[in-house]
Amino acid sequence: MVINQLYLSDRTSLSKCLIDTGADVSVIPLTTALKHLPPVSLQLFAANWTVISTYDQKLVTLVLGLRRVFKWPFIMTAVSQPIIGVDFLRHYGLLVEIHQGCLVDSLRKLQMQGKVQQGNNSGIKTVNDNTKFHRLLTEFPSLVEAVSTPRKLRYEMKHTIVTRGPPVFSKSL
Repeated sequence: MVINQLYLSDRTSLSKCLIDTGADVSVIPLTTALKHLPPVSLQLFAANWTVISTYDQKLVTLVLGLRRVFKWPFIMTAVSQPIIGVDFLRHYGLLVEIHQGCLVDSLRKLQMQGKVQQGNNSGIKTVNDNTKFHRLLTEFPSLVEAVSTPRKLRYEMKHTIVTRGPPVFSKSL
């Protein structure tokens, strides 16, 4: 599926990072120097349910133009570009504004303009949601939907504020 994706450049490495709200974790490409590493037990899943081998974690420092430095343990995998996932976004309070094409820092009330491009959904997941349990829940969505039924109140309550004199302020129509 082709979707709009937001990209930002890291000012230290000059690499283009995909901001992916569909990715559970943040990943970086495995460098050529580290290709000899054996895969670790953590498995990730792509949007098409193929297994993505993981190799190690690396503490990465990102400068995204939001007046602060971001340090985060990225998982090294066989991907073509760095992907910033929801783990990173949630931890730092960052919001994706795809309509404006920017990343918003909710703590500092700043935003950094990125570049919106069309691409394929990477959707890196830590759990394979193509299991029989997920299919069963998809078949019966009422099992997981929140139900809010209005209930009849037993008492009718009226609140009254007693005032004396003319209003202090009134708005003319």
